[in-house]
Amino acid sequence: MALKLFVFAVAWCGIVGLLTVDDFRDRWLLQEQGVPASGRVVRYQPDQHGSLLFDYEVAGRRYRSASAISVDGLRPLESYRPGEPIPVTYLFAKPETVMLGTPPGGLEAEYLRIVGLITLVLAVIIAVGPRTHRF
Repeated sequence: MALKLFVFAVAWCGIVGLLTVDDFRDRWLLQEQGVPASGRVVRYQPDQHGSLLFDYEVAGRRYRSASAISVDGLRPLESYRPGEPIPVTYLFAKPETVMLGTPPGGLEAEYLRIVGLITLVLAVIIAVGPRTHRF
C-alpha cells in the first residue's frame, strides 16, 4: 500500500510539474524579453473566473486575450471599463503570449518555492514510505 502511495505521489508531482512548466517558461520569457504595449479593455468577465478581456496590437495585427491575474500597479480588474487603456507585455517572437501589466521580478524565487515544495513532499513520502509493521 505504501509503495503504491509513493508511486502515485511521484507521478502526481511529475504531472503537476509538466502542467506548470509552460506557464512558468512563458512568465520567465515575459520578464526577460517582454515588450510593453498599451491594450484596450473589451469587457470584464465575472463568469470567466473574473477575467478581463482585452485587445492589443502588434505590428498592425490585433490580438485578443483574457487574464484573471492582476499584477502590482494595476487596479482590481473589475474596476476597468470597456475601451479603457491598460498596460500589457507581450513576447516579440510570439505576440499571442501576453500578460497584463509589467511582469514582476523574482520569478527565480517562485521557481525555488515550487522545487522546494516538491522536494518537501517527496521527502515526507520517503520518510513515511514503505514500512513493515509487526503486531
